Amino acid sequence: MPKLTLTDLSVRALKATERQLTYWDASLSGFGCRISPGGTKTFTLMYGPDRKRQTIGRYPTISLSDARCEAKRLLAARTLGQLSAPSVTFSAAFSTYLETHCKSIRPRTAYDYERLLRRHFLSSFAKQPLSEIQCP
Repeated sequence: MPKLTLTDLSVRALKATERQLTYWDASLSGFGCRISPGGTKTFTLMYGPDRKRQTIGRYPTISLSDARCEAKRLLAARTLGQLSAPSVTFSAAFSTYLETHCKSIRPRTAYDYERLLRRHFLSSFAKQPLSEIQCP
């Protein structure tokens, strides 16, 4: 993963290779320009410990300066806690699981899944958001 200072000239000069390649900006951590084998240039942002990737837009539809400003805005929103995904409680996820997955499996298997999850987990985690549940 090459690192260079992205400028309008350097982005225009990027050439397509046999495989997709991302050129990371040396001046803004996590911001880069991904170029596909077909030559499409897309601005992207990678952030967080799990290295989530957010697509910002295609070049030249979005200019480098606009893409860099959007990347800074996204990083600031993440730092301020505005970018976190809404969390679902265990009981809501359990209900969704029963409605979707357990309808398509054998009735006895669905019964056993529901019984075990209710007995061992629902009482402990019912109101807890899934994002806060951790293995011991």
